[in-house]
Amino acid sequence: MVNEVYGTLDDAHVETFKRLLNIYGQGITLDVGISVLNPSGNKASLVQRLIGIDNANSIADFFHKEMRRGALPPNFAFVRADARRMPFSDASIDLVLMQGVYGDCKDWKMDKEVLFNESGAASITDAIARQRIVERYHEENKPLLLRETRRVLKPSGIVIVSNSIKRQPIQKTVAEFGEYFSIRNLYEGLERYLMVCQAK
Repeated sequence: MVNEVYGTLDDAHVETFKRLLNIYGQGITLDVGISVLNPSGNKASLVQRLIGIDNANSIADFFHKEMRRGALPPNFAFVRADARRMPFSDASIDLVLMQGVYGDCKDWKMDKEVLFNESGAASITDAIARQRIVERYHEENKPLLLRETRRVLKPSGIVIVSNSIKRQPIQKTVAEFGEYFSIRNLYEGLERYLMVCQAK
């Protein structure tokens, strides 16, 4: 299955992801950057309790509409939140999911302020310079996301990361997560990989 956001999701990747949720999904699972795309099936049916967070207007609108319709599973809650400043207590989460979000943890508000002027036109016309600015903010946000994830995670808690090999190389992810977490398992797929971490 091909998705332009998530890359190629081979059956083995999806089944491994579901198996990991069955193993570690007891207690409270936090899905960071939940989005409305869910290529690995209904996660709420695979865990005991699921909280999804996202800070985008479109995502918040979608889940609020679904909540009003009564269309959300009873064990699911959506919270609009910035993943760098999560509204959860220290050591309160059993499992954290990051599907694609770590490869794209940008400060979109900052990107827009830097890249566009008041008229909405691009303030930097050089595409290379514009891309470098986005990448710089992207890299600056990664440690904030990792520190905040470690803060809310229980000492025995687990983080499951799913990333695109092209957008976030495996070696880079392992090195960056390794500063905050112990890497327990790594599963490589066609275009994506899964990594299981535990707080140090």
